[in-house]
Amino acid sequence: TRSWQNFTHYVAVADLLLKAKQAIAAQTRVQLGDVFFEHTLLNSQADDAAHRYKLYTVISETPKRLICAPDASFELKVAAYRRPYYVELERGTDTPPRVAAKKTPGYHGLFLSKLWKRHYPDANDFRVLCVAPTSSWRDSLRKAVRDKPGAELWLFMALDEIKPDTLLHGNIAYTCTEGPRPFVRPEAPPQ
Repeated sequence: TRSWQNFTHYVAVADLLLKAKQAIAAQTRVQLGDVFFEHTLLNSQADDAAHRYKLYTVISETPKRLICAPDASFELKVAAYRRPYYVELERGTDTPPRVAAKKTPGYHGLFLSKLWKRHYPDANDFRVLCVAPTSSWRDSLRKAVRDKPGAELWLFMALDEIKPDTLLHGNIAYTCTEGPRPFVRPEAPPQ
């Protein structure tokens, strides 16, 4: 990595995606689609991040530059429904209000502009999966995002609750106003 000081963060994001892959491999209903990391290359020769990296998206240049730069993303497929999740993994190095103020405009802009279709052209919609270091941090983030534009796009989890056997169907996911609930609703039992 070019940014050695972010190495621990990159390892944590990779570990989260490995848990997701393990959770999906342990069942047959939910399938994993494309997975991209913050530094997945689009064009290794480009100098500008918007042309170099797959996920780095410039929403607008005026009146000020608005970008969306997720830590990673992955698509889940359940039957014919496809939904990507853009991952924001917080490590507790900033305050929840500052995280909300910095991150929500980009995702709201990504939603309004439909530029997320560049990453996942066959998906139905998208969500932001924000992973906090602890449950108290998660709850503070939920409160901080609650009144921001695009708050309905956000889901929250605590990193210490995510395991391959809890990720998909454990009651560990929260919206800004509701939860806990499963990340993916379990299949309804036959009647």
